[in-house]
Amino acid sequence: MVARRAALLVLTLALLASWFGWRYDGFAPVRDAWRPLPATPVTAPAGEGNAAAAAPVPSRLVDQQVALLAIRAAERTRDAEARCLAMPDPPGTAWPAATVAARCALLRKAAMPLPVMRELLSRGRAARLHQVHAELLVQHFEDPGRREQIFSAFRQFDGSREAGAIATAWLRAAPRDPYALTAAGWQRLAGLAGADPAADATRRAVGEAQDQFERALAAEPRLVPACVGAARGARLLADWPRHDALIGRCREIDPEGFHVLAEVAEAARQRPDGAATLQALAAFAAEAGSRRPVLASLANLPASAAAAAAGEGDVVAAWDRALHDAPPPVEVLVAAATRLTYEDPLQALLLRSQALRFDPCGWACHRRERLELLVNAGQLPWAETEMTALLAAAPDDWALLGRLEAVRRVIGPATAMADGDTGSGATSPWFDQVEACLQAISAGNRADAAAPACSAELVEARPDDPYAWYARLRWLERSGRPGAHLALRRLMETVDRGKPEQRALLDRTLAEHVPAPRTTGGWVAAGGR
Repeated sequence: MVARRAALLVLTLALLASWFGWRYDGFAPVRDAWRPLPATPVTAPAGEGNAAAAAPVPSRLVDQQVALLAIRAAERTRDAEARCLAMPDPPGTAWPAATVAARCALLRKAAMPLPVMRELLSRGRAARLHQVHAELLVQHFEDPGRREQIFSAFRQFDGSREAGAIATAWLRAAPRDPYALTAAGWQRLAGLAGADPAADATRRAVGEAQDQFERALAAEPRLVPACVGAARGARLLADWPRHDALIGRCREIDPEGFHVLAEVAEAARQRPDGAATLQALAAFAAEAGSRRPVLASLANLPASAAAAAAGEGDVVAAWDRALHDAPPPVEVLVAAATRLTYEDPLQALLLRSQALRFDPCGWACHRRERLELLVNAGQLPWAETEMTALLAAAPDDWALLGRLEAVRRVIGPATAMADGDTGSGATSPWFDQVEACLQAISAGNRADAAAPACSAELVEARPDDPYAWYARLRWLERSGRPGAHLALRRLMETVDRGKPEQRALLDRTLAEHVPAPRTTGGWVAAGGR
Protein backbone atom coordinates (compact mmCIF):
# COMPACT_ATOMS: atom_id res chain seq x y z
CA MET A 1 0.00 0.00 0.00
CA VAL A 2 2.81 2.41 0.90
CA ALA A 3 4.63 1.63 -2.33
CA ARG A 4 1.45 2.15 -4.31
CA ARG A 5 0.82 5.53 -2.71
CA ALA A 6 4.41 6.58 -3.37
CA ALA A 7 4.10 5.58 -7.00
CA LEU A 8 0.89 7.56 -7.37
CA LEU A 9 2.52 10.62 -5.81
CA VAL A 10 5.49 10.40 -8.20
CA LEU A 11 3.13 10.07 -11.17
CA THR A 12 1.06 13.04 -10.00
CA LEU A 13 4.15 15.20 -9.57
CA ALA A 14 5.45 14.20 -12.99
CA LEU A 15 2.16 15.13 -14.61
CA LEU A 16 2.05 18.38 -12.69
CA ALA A 17 5.56 19.23 -13.82
CA SER A 18 4.84 18.43 -17.46
CA TRP A 19 1.62 20.45 -17.28
CA PHE A 20 3.63 23.49 -16.19
CA GLY A 21 5.84 22.97 -19.24
CA TRP A 22 9.09 22.07 -17.49
CA ARG A 23 11.95 20.03 -18.95
CA TYR A 24 12.51 16.62 -17.39
CA ASP A 25 14.74 13.84 -18.65
CA GLY A 26 12.69 11.24 -16.86
CA PHE A 27 11.06 12.32 -13.63
CA ALA A 28 13.34 12.46 -10.64
CA PRO A 29 12.37 14.15 -7.38
CA VAL A 30 14.62 17.11 -6.63
CA ARG A 31 16.61 16.17 -3.53
CA ASP A 32 14.29 16.01 -0.58
CA ALA A 33 12.86 19.47 -1.13
CA TRP A 34 9.28 18.40 -0.46
CA ARG A 35 9.99 18.29 3.26
CA PRO A 36 11.03 21.54 4.99
CA LEU A 37 14.45 21.11 6.52
CA PRO A 38 15.13 21.82 10.20
CA ALA A 39 17.08 24.88 11.22
CA THR A 40 20.11 22.79 12.27
CA PRO A 41 21.85 19.87 10.57
CA VAL A 42 20.48 16.45 11.50
CA THR A 43 21.65 12.91 10.83
CA ALA A 44 19.66 10.05 9.43
CA PRO A 45 18.84 7.29 11.93
CA ALA A 46 21.19 4.35 11.82
CA GLY A 47 19.71 1.01 11.00
CA GLU A 48 20.13 -2.17 9.00
CA GLY A 49 20.03 -1.51 5.28
CA ASN A 50 20.11 2.23 5.76
CA ALA A 51 22.75 3.43 3.31
CA ALA A 52 22.38 7.02 4.49
CA ALA A 53 22.99 6.17 8.15
CA ALA A 54 24.62 9.02 10.05
CA ALA A 55 24.76 11.17 6.90
CA PRO A 56 24.24 14.83 7.84
CA VAL A 57 21.83 17.05 5.95
CA PRO A 58 24.03 19.40 3.89
CA SER A 59 24.35 22.77 5.60
CA ARG A 60 23.72 24.52 2.25
CA LEU A 61 20.21 23.07 2.14
CA VAL A 62 19.58 24.15 5.70
CA ASP A 63 20.78 27.69 4.98
CA GLN A 64 18.65 27.85 1.85
CA GLN A 65 15.50 26.76 3.67
CA VAL A 66 16.12 29.26 6.47
CA ALA A 67 16.64 32.03 3.90
CA LEU A 68 13.39 31.12 2.16
CA LEU A 69 11.50 31.43 5.43
CA ALA A 70 13.02 34.89 5.97
CA ILE A 71 12.17 35.94 2.40
CA ARG A 72 8.58 34.88 2.76
CA ALA A 73 8.28 36.88 5.99
CA ALA A 74 9.93 39.97 4.47
CA GLU A 75 7.69 39.94 1.43
CA ARG A 76 4.73 40.80 3.62
CA THR A 77 6.16 44.34 3.81
CA ARG A 78 4.37 46.59 1.35
CA ASP A 79 6.86 49.42 0.90
CA ALA A 80 9.35 48.37 -1.78
CA GLU A 81 12.43 49.93 -0.17
CA ALA A 82 11.58 48.59 3.31
CA ARG A 83 10.87 45.14 1.85
CA CYS A 84 14.20 45.17 0.06
CA LEU A 85 16.06 46.04 3.26
CA ALA A 86 14.21 43.36 5.24
CA MET A 87 15.04 40.52 2.85
CA PRO A 88 18.11 38.37 3.56
CA ASP A 89 21.03 38.06 1.19
CA PRO A 90 21.53 34.63 -0.41
CA PRO A 91 23.39 32.13 1.80
CA GLY A 92 27.12 32.06 1.19
CA THR A 93 27.36 35.61 -0.13
CA ALA A 94 29.21 38.54 1.46
CA TRP A 95 27.31 41.51 0.07
CA PRO A 96 28.40 44.86 1.59
CA ALA A 97 25.61 46.40 3.63
CA ALA A 98 26.23 49.82 2.07
CA THR A 99 25.82 48.41 -1.45
CA VAL A 100 22.61 46.59 -0.55
CA ALA A 101 21.19 49.72 1.10
CA ALA A 102 22.10 51.79 -1.96
CA ARG A 103 20.40 49.28 -4.27
CA CYS A 104 17.30 49.30 -2.08
CA ALA A 105 17.24 53.11 -2.15
CA LEU A 106 16.68 52.89 -5.91
CA LEU A 107 13.20 51.54 -5.08
CA ARG A 108 12.18 54.59 -3.06
CA LYS A 109 8.72 55.93 -3.83
CA ALA A 110 8.51 58.66 -6.44
CA ALA A 111 8.46 62.20 -5.10
CA MET A 112 5.25 62.80 -7.06
CA PRO A 113 3.15 59.63 -7.48
CA LEU A 114 0.87 59.19 -10.47
CA PRO A 115 -2.39 59.94 -8.59
CA VAL A 116 -0.96 63.30 -7.47
CA MET A 117 0.11 64.07 -11.02
CA ARG A 118 -3.33 63.21 -12.33
CA GLU A 119 -4.98 65.50 -9.79
CA LEU A 120 -2.67 68.42 -10.59
CA LEU A 121 -3.15 68.00 -14.33
CA SER A 122 -6.92 67.94 -13.90
CA ARG A 123 -6.61 71.35 -12.20
CA GLY A 124 -4.41 72.79 -14.91
CA ARG A 125 -1.27 72.82 -12.78
CA ALA A 126 1.26 71.28 -15.18
CA ALA A 127 3.78 73.90 -14.05
CA ARG A 128 3.92 72.21 -10.63
CA LEU A 129 4.97 68.94 -12.28
CA HIS A 130 7.77 70.75 -14.06
CA GLN A 131 8.91 72.36 -10.81
CA VAL A 132 9.09 69.10 -8.86
CA HIS A 133 10.97 67.25 -11.59
CA ALA A 134 13.38 70.13 -12.09
CA GLU A 135 14.17 70.01 -8.37
CA LEU A 136 14.79 66.26 -8.61
CA LEU A 137 17.26 66.82 -11.42
CA VAL A 138 19.19 69.36 -9.36
CA GLN A 139 19.19 66.99 -6.37
CA HIS A 140 20.45 64.14 -8.55
CA PHE A 141 23.69 66.02 -9.18
CA GLU A 142 24.05 67.96 -5.93
CA ASP A 143 22.57 65.86 -3.10
CA PRO A 144 24.22 62.42 -2.56
CA GLY A 145 21.17 61.27 -0.58
CA ARG A 146 18.89 61.96 -3.55
CA ARG A 147 21.04 60.50 -6.31
CA GLU A 148 19.09 58.48 -8.90
CA GLN A 149 15.71 59.47 -7.40
CA ILE A 150 14.74 61.26 -10.60
CA PHE A 151 14.63 57.81 -12.22
CA SER A 152 11.95 56.79 -9.73
CA ALA A 153 9.82 59.60 -11.12
CA PHE A 154 9.99 58.30 -14.69
CA ARG A 155 9.96 54.61 -13.77
CA GLN A 156 6.26 55.07 -12.99
CA PHE A 157 5.62 55.32 -16.73
CA ASP A 158 5.64 51.56 -17.08
CA GLY A 159 3.32 50.94 -20.00
CA SER A 160 0.19 50.72 -17.85
CA ARG A 161 -3.05 52.33 -18.93
CA GLU A 162 -3.02 54.79 -16.02
CA ALA A 163 0.54 55.88 -16.74
CA GLY A 164 -0.29 56.26 -20.43
CA ALA A 165 -3.26 58.49 -19.71
CA ILE A 166 -1.18 60.73 -17.44
CA ALA A 167 1.74 60.94 -19.89
CA THR A 168 -0.69 61.93 -22.66
CA ALA A 169 -2.42 64.54 -20.50
CA TRP A 170 0.91 66.01 -19.38
CA LEU A 171 2.26 66.25 -22.91
CA ARG A 172 -0.99 67.80 -24.09
CA ALA A 173 -0.80 70.42 -21.33
CA ALA A 174 2.91 71.15 -21.85
CA PRO A 175 4.04 69.87 -25.29
CA ARG A 176 7.53 71.40 -24.98
CA ASP A 177 8.22 70.49 -21.37
CA PRO A 178 11.36 68.27 -21.28
CA TYR A 179 10.01 66.26 -18.35
CA ALA A 180 6.67 65.62 -20.08
CA LEU A 181 8.55 64.54 -23.22
CA THR A 182 10.72 62.18 -21.18
CA ALA A 183 7.69 60.66 -19.45
CA ALA A 184 6.03 60.08 -22.82
CA GLY A 185 9.19 58.44 -24.18
CA TRP A 186 9.55 56.11 -21.19
CA GLN A 187 5.90 55.16 -21.48
CA ARG A 188 6.27 54.36 -25.16
CA LEU A 189 9.35 52.17 -24.62
CA ALA A 190 7.71 50.33 -21.69
CA GLY A 191 4.87 49.33 -23.97
CA LEU A 192 7.34 47.53 -26.25
CA ALA A 193 8.28 44.81 -23.74
CA GLY A 194 8.56 41.55 -25.65
CA ALA A 195 7.97 43.20 -29.04
CA ASP A 196 9.75 41.99 -32.17
CA PRO A 197 12.63 44.43 -32.76
CA ALA A 198 12.51 43.75 -36.49
CA ALA A 199 8.83 44.67 -36.79
CA ASP A 200 8.03 47.96 -38.49
CA ALA A 201 5.69 48.94 -35.65
CA THR A 202 8.47 48.44 -33.08
CA ARG A 203 11.00 50.47 -35.05
CA ARG A 204 8.46 53.21 -35.58
CA ALA A 205 7.57 53.34 -31.86
CA VAL A 206 11.25 53.44 -30.84
CA GLY A 207 11.87 56.21 -33.35
CA GLU A 208 9.01 58.27 -31.91
CA ALA A 209 10.32 57.74 -28.37
CA GLN A 210 13.85 58.74 -29.37
CA ASP A 211 12.51 61.86 -31.02
CA GLN A 212 10.82 62.79 -27.73
CA PHE A 213 14.04 62.12 -25.82
CA GLU A 214 16.08 64.26 -28.21
CA ARG A 215 13.63 67.16 -27.86
CA ALA A 216 13.81 66.80 -24.07
CA LEU A 217 17.61 66.90 -24.12
CA ALA A 218 17.58 69.94 -26.39
CA ALA A 219 15.49 71.75 -23.77
CA GLU A 220 17.38 70.36 -20.74
CA PRO A 221 20.84 69.01 -21.65
CA ARG A 222 21.43 67.42 -18.22
CA LEU A 223 18.24 65.35 -18.24
CA VAL A 224 19.97 62.01 -17.86
CA PRO A 225 16.78 59.84 -17.83
CA ALA A 226 16.06 61.10 -21.35
CA CYS A 227 19.59 60.16 -22.44
CA VAL A 228 19.35 56.69 -20.88
CA GLY A 229 15.92 56.22 -22.47
CA ALA A 230 17.29 57.05 -25.91
CA ALA A 231 20.16 54.58 -25.41
CA ARG A 232 17.72 51.90 -24.30
CA GLY A 233 15.73 52.42 -27.48
CA ALA A 234 18.87 51.93 -29.57
CA ARG A 235 19.62 48.73 -27.63
CA LEU A 236 16.13 47.40 -28.31
CA LEU A 237 16.85 47.71 -32.03
CA ALA A 238 20.45 46.44 -31.67
CA ASP A 239 21.58 49.69 -33.26
CA TRP A 240 25.02 49.57 -31.67
CA PRO A 241 26.68 52.55 -33.37
CA ARG A 242 23.83 54.78 -32.22
CA HIS A 243 23.92 53.17 -28.78
CA ASP A 244 27.64 53.87 -28.45
CA ALA A 245 27.13 57.52 -29.38
CA LEU A 246 24.28 57.95 -26.92
CA ILE A 247 26.15 56.27 -24.09
CA GLY A 248 29.11 58.55 -24.69
CA ARG A 249 26.74 61.48 -24.34
CA CYS A 250 25.18 60.04 -21.17
CA ARG A 251 28.56 59.49 -19.55
CA GLU A 252 29.51 63.09 -20.25
CA ILE A 253 26.34 64.13 -18.40
CA ASP A 254 26.65 61.67 -15.50
CA PRO A 255 29.99 59.79 -15.44
CA GLU A 256 29.18 57.72 -12.33
CA GLY A 257 25.43 57.39 -12.74
CA PHE A 258 24.21 53.91 -11.82
CA HIS A 259 21.47 53.82 -14.47
CA VAL A 260 23.91 55.01 -17.13
CA LEU A 261 26.46 52.31 -16.28
CA ALA A 262 23.76 49.65 -15.87
CA GLU A 263 22.65 50.42 -19.44
CA VAL A 264 26.27 50.00 -20.57
CA ALA A 265 26.39 46.64 -18.79
CA GLU A 266 23.16 45.32 -20.26
CA ALA A 267 24.20 46.30 -23.77
CA ALA A 268 27.61 44.63 -23.30
CA ARG A 269 25.91 41.43 -22.14
CA GLN A 270 23.87 41.36 -25.34
CA ARG A 271 26.63 42.23 -27.79
CA PRO A 272 28.95 39.57 -29.23
CA ASP A 273 31.91 41.88 -28.68
CA GLY A 274 30.89 42.97 -25.17
CA ALA A 275 33.48 41.08 -23.09
CA ALA A 276 36.08 43.86 -23.17
CA THR A 277 33.44 46.42 -22.20
CA LEU A 278 32.41 44.30 -19.23
CA GLN A 279 36.02 44.04 -18.06
CA ALA A 280 36.57 47.79 -18.31
CA LEU A 281 33.27 48.55 -16.62
CA ALA A 282 34.01 46.12 -13.78
CA ALA A 283 37.39 47.75 -13.16
CA PHE A 284 35.81 51.20 -13.11
CA ALA A 285 33.01 50.05 -10.77
CA ALA A 286 35.48 48.45 -8.36
CA GLU A 287 37.41 51.71 -8.14
CA ALA A 288 34.35 53.96 -7.92
CA GLY A 289 32.58 51.69 -5.45
CA SER A 290 34.42 53.28 -2.54
CA ARG A 291 32.79 56.61 -3.42
CA ARG A 292 29.46 55.28 -4.62
CA PRO A 293 28.64 51.91 -2.99
CA VAL A 294 25.85 51.17 -5.46
CA LEU A 295 28.41 50.82 -8.26
CA ALA A 296 29.96 47.77 -6.57
CA SER A 297 27.02 45.86 -8.06
CA LEU A 298 28.72 46.13 -11.45
CA ALA A 299 32.13 44.84 -10.39
CA ASN A 300 31.23 41.14 -10.75
CA LEU A 301 29.99 41.26 -14.34
CA PRO A 302 32.94 39.38 -15.95
CA ALA A 303 32.59 36.57 -13.41
CA SER A 304 28.87 36.44 -14.15
CA ALA A 305 29.59 36.15 -17.88
CA ALA A 306 32.00 33.29 -17.16
CA ALA A 307 29.40 31.55 -15.01
CA ALA A 308 26.82 31.85 -17.78
CA ALA A 309 29.21 29.96 -20.06
CA ALA A 310 30.20 27.32 -17.47
CA GLY A 311 29.75 23.64 -18.22
CA GLU A 312 27.27 21.33 -16.52
CA GLY A 313 29.64 20.13 -13.82
CA ASP A 314 30.85 23.56 -12.70
CA VAL A 315 27.78 25.74 -13.12
CA VAL A 316 26.68 25.83 -9.45
CA ALA A 317 30.18 26.66 -8.15
CA ALA A 318 30.71 29.20 -10.95
CA TRP A 319 27.57 31.12 -10.05
CA ASP A 320 28.46 30.95 -6.35
CA ARG A 321 31.77 32.63 -7.16
CA ALA A 322 30.20 35.21 -9.46
CA LEU A 323 27.54 36.31 -6.98
CA HIS A 324 29.65 36.23 -3.83
CA ASP A 325 30.91 39.80 -3.51
CA ALA A 326 27.94 42.06 -4.36
CA PRO A 327 24.35 41.96 -5.66
CA PRO A 328 24.55 42.05 -9.47
CA PRO A 329 22.08 43.72 -11.85
CA VAL A 330 18.63 42.16 -11.94
CA GLU A 331 19.18 40.73 -15.43
CA VAL A 332 22.14 38.74 -14.10
CA LEU A 333 20.08 37.38 -11.20
CA VAL A 334 17.39 36.25 -13.62
CA ALA A 335 19.98 34.58 -15.86
CA ALA A 336 21.50 32.78 -12.88
CA ALA A 337 18.12 31.59 -11.62
CA THR A 338 17.22 30.29 -15.06
CA ARG A 339 20.51 28.44 -15.42
CA LEU A 340 20.27 26.82 -11.97
CA THR A 341 16.62 25.77 -12.25
CA TYR A 342 17.50 22.07 -12.44
CA GLU A 343 21.03 22.00 -11.05
CA ASP A 344 20.13 23.72 -7.76
CA PRO A 345 16.38 24.48 -7.59
CA LEU A 346 16.44 26.05 -4.12
CA GLN A 347 19.26 28.40 -5.12
CA ALA A 348 17.38 29.25 -8.32
CA LEU A 349 14.33 30.14 -6.22
CA LEU A 350 16.45 32.29 -3.90
CA LEU A 351 18.02 34.17 -6.81
CA ARG A 352 14.69 34.76 -8.53
CA SER A 353 13.45 36.17 -5.23
CA GLN A 354 16.49 38.47 -5.17
CA ALA A 355 15.51 39.68 -8.65
CA LEU A 356 12.09 40.44 -7.27
CA ARG A 357 13.77 42.18 -4.34
CA PHE A 358 15.84 44.61 -6.41
CA ASP A 359 13.80 45.10 -9.57
CA PRO A 360 11.81 48.34 -9.66
CA CYS A 361 9.02 46.59 -11.53
CA GLY A 362 9.16 43.89 -8.85
CA TRP A 363 6.00 41.84 -8.61
CA ALA A 364 4.83 42.54 -12.13
CA CYS A 365 8.06 41.25 -13.66
CA HIS A 366 9.04 38.27 -11.57
CA ARG A 367 6.25 37.06 -9.32
CA ARG A 368 4.50 34.94 -11.94
CA GLU A 369 7.79 33.60 -13.30
CA ARG A 370 8.77 32.52 -9.80
CA LEU A 371 5.79 30.14 -9.56
CA GLU A 372 7.58 27.43 -11.54
CA LEU A 373 10.58 27.64 -9.24
CA LEU A 374 8.40 27.51 -6.12
CA VAL A 375 6.82 24.25 -7.25
CA ASN A 376 10.09 22.84 -8.58
CA ALA A 377 11.67 23.45 -5.14
CA GLY A 378 8.76 21.82 -3.33
CA GLN A 379 7.37 25.05 -1.87
CA LEU A 380 3.77 24.18 -2.70
CA PRO A 381 1.99 26.06 0.13
CA TRP A 382 3.93 29.18 -0.82
CA ALA A 383 3.06 28.63 -4.48
CA GLU A 384 -0.60 28.31 -3.54
CA THR A 385 -0.45 31.62 -1.67
CA GLU A 386 1.24 33.35 -4.60
CA MET A 387 -1.28 32.02 -7.12
CA THR A 388 -4.15 33.12 -4.93
CA ALA A 389 -2.70 36.64 -4.69
CA LEU A 390 -2.14 36.83 -8.46
CA LEU A 391 -5.70 35.66 -9.10
CA ALA A 392 -7.00 38.46 -6.91
CA ALA A 393 -5.70 40.83 -9.58
CA ALA A 394 -6.67 38.61 -12.54
CA PRO A 395 -9.63 36.44 -11.46
CA ASP A 396 -10.45 35.38 -15.01
CA ASP A 397 -6.98 33.93 -15.70
CA TRP A 398 -8.24 30.41 -16.31
CA ALA A 399 -4.82 28.93 -16.95
CA LEU A 400 -3.65 30.13 -13.54
CA LEU A 401 -6.83 28.81 -11.94
CA GLY A 402 -6.04 25.42 -13.40
CA ARG A 403 -2.51 25.54 -12.00
CA LEU A 404 -3.85 26.45 -8.59
CA GLU A 405 -6.24 23.51 -8.75
CA ALA A 406 -3.40 21.14 -9.65
CA VAL A 407 -1.18 22.38 -6.81
CA ARG A 408 -4.01 22.09 -4.30
CA ARG A 409 -4.64 18.50 -5.30
CA VAL A 410 -1.01 17.62 -4.59
CA ILE A 411 -1.11 19.40 -1.23
CA GLY A 412 -4.32 17.65 -0.25
CA PRO A 413 -7.80 17.02 -1.64
CA ALA A 414 -9.45 18.95 1.18
CA THR A 415 -8.23 22.23 -0.30
CA ALA A 416 -9.19 21.59 -3.91
CA MET A 417 -11.54 24.17 -5.40
CA ALA A 418 -13.59 21.74 -7.44
CA ASP A 419 -14.33 18.79 -5.20
CA GLY A 420 -16.38 17.01 -7.83
CA ASP A 421 -13.58 16.94 -10.37
CA THR A 422 -12.48 13.42 -11.20
CA GLY A 423 -9.43 14.48 -13.17
CA SER A 424 -5.93 13.25 -12.49
CA GLY A 425 -5.03 16.23 -10.33
CA ALA A 426 -2.15 17.15 -12.60
CA THR A 427 -4.48 18.93 -14.98
CA SER A 428 -7.76 20.68 -14.41
CA PRO A 429 -10.39 19.52 -16.94
CA TRP A 430 -13.02 21.71 -15.31
CA PHE A 431 -11.16 24.96 -15.91
CA ASP A 432 -10.21 23.78 -19.39
CA GLN A 433 -13.95 23.48 -20.09
CA VAL A 434 -14.71 26.90 -18.63
CA GLU A 435 -11.93 28.55 -20.63
CA ALA A 436 -12.94 26.82 -23.86
CA CYS A 437 -16.53 27.94 -23.36
CA LEU A 438 -15.52 31.55 -22.70
CA GLN A 439 -13.37 31.52 -25.83
CA ALA A 440 -16.32 30.25 -27.85
CA ILE A 441 -18.47 33.02 -26.41
CA SER A 442 -15.89 35.68 -27.24
CA ALA A 443 -15.23 34.42 -30.77
CA GLY A 444 -18.79 33.38 -31.65
CA ASN A 445 -21.87 35.29 -32.71
CA ARG A 446 -25.57 35.08 -32.05
CA ALA A 447 -25.97 32.35 -34.64
CA ASP A 448 -23.24 30.21 -33.10
CA ALA A 449 -24.82 27.24 -31.34
CA ALA A 450 -21.66 26.10 -29.56
CA ALA A 451 -21.52 28.99 -27.10
CA PRO A 452 -25.03 28.69 -25.61
CA ALA A 453 -24.69 24.92 -25.49
CA CYS A 454 -21.43 24.98 -23.57
CA SER A 455 -22.61 27.55 -21.02
CA ALA A 456 -25.81 25.60 -20.42
CA GLU A 457 -23.84 22.38 -20.03
CA LEU A 458 -21.55 23.99 -17.45
CA VAL A 459 -24.35 25.14 -15.17
CA GLU A 460 -26.14 21.83 -15.59
CA ALA A 461 -23.00 19.89 -14.64
CA ARG A 462 -22.22 22.11 -11.63
CA PRO A 463 -25.14 24.27 -10.60
CA ASP A 464 -23.28 25.41 -7.48
CA ASP A 465 -20.08 26.53 -9.20
CA PRO A 466 -19.57 30.30 -9.67
CA TYR A 467 -17.32 29.83 -12.70
CA ALA A 468 -20.13 28.03 -14.53
CA TRP A 469 -22.49 30.90 -13.82
CA TYR A 470 -19.85 33.41 -14.89
CA ALA A 471 -19.69 31.72 -18.32
CA ARG A 472 -23.50 31.63 -18.50
CA LEU A 473 -23.70 35.33 -17.63
CA ARG A 474 -21.22 36.17 -20.37
CA TRP A 475 -23.22 34.27 -22.99
CA LEU A 476 -26.56 35.78 -22.01
CA GLU A 477 -25.11 39.28 -22.14
CA ARG A 478 -23.41 38.74 -25.49
CA SER A 479 -26.46 37.20 -27.10
CA GLY A 480 -28.93 39.70 -25.66
CA ARG A 481 -31.05 36.87 -24.26
CA PRO A 482 -33.09 37.35 -21.08
CA GLY A 483 -31.90 35.92 -17.77
CA ALA A 484 -28.56 37.68 -17.29
CA HIS A 485 -29.70 39.13 -13.96
CA LEU A 486 -30.62 35.65 -12.74
CA ALA A 487 -27.19 34.31 -13.74
CA LEU A 488 -25.55 37.19 -11.87
CA ARG A 489 -27.62 36.38 -8.80
CA ARG A 490 -26.63 32.70 -8.94
CA LEU A 491 -22.96 33.70 -9.30
CA MET A 492 -23.29 35.84 -6.16
CA GLU A 493 -24.99 33.00 -4.29
CA THR A 494 -22.45 30.33 -5.22
CA VAL A 495 -19.22 32.26 -4.58
CA ASP A 496 -17.21 31.02 -1.62
CA ARG A 497 -16.09 34.30 -0.05
CA GLY A 498 -13.46 32.44 1.95
CA LYS A 499 -11.51 31.82 -1.28
CA PRO A 500 -9.81 35.02 -2.43
CA GLU A 501 -9.80 34.04 -6.11
CA GLN A 502 -13.57 33.53 -6.08
CA ARG A 503 -14.14 36.71 -4.10
CA ALA A 504 -12.02 38.62 -6.64
CA LEU A 505 -14.10 37.17 -9.50
CA LEU A 506 -17.24 38.38 -7.75
CA ASP A 507 -15.79 41.84 -7.08
CA ARG A 508 -14.80 42.29 -10.70
CA THR A 509 -18.14 41.07 -11.97
CA LEU A 510 -20.06 43.36 -9.64
CA ALA A 511 -17.87 46.29 -10.64
CA GLU A 512 -18.94 45.68 -14.24
CA HIS A 513 -22.65 45.34 -13.47
CA VAL A 514 -23.51 47.31 -10.33
CA PRO A 515 -23.24 51.13 -10.36
CA ALA A 516 -21.00 52.60 -7.69
CA PRO A 517 -22.99 54.13 -4.80
CA ARG A 518 -23.33 57.88 -4.93
CA THR A 519 -23.57 60.03 -1.84
CA THR A 520 -26.20 62.75 -1.60
CA GLY A 521 -26.51 64.80 1.53
CA GLY A 522 -24.68 62.16 3.55
CA TRP A 523 -26.96 59.32 2.41
CA VAL A 524 -25.92 56.55 0.08
CA ALA A 525 -28.25 56.98 -2.87
CA ALA A 526 -27.98 53.34 -3.90
CA GLY A 527 -29.06 51.97 -0.56
CA GLY A 528 -30.04 54.74 1.85
CA ARG A 529 -33.65 55.30 2.85
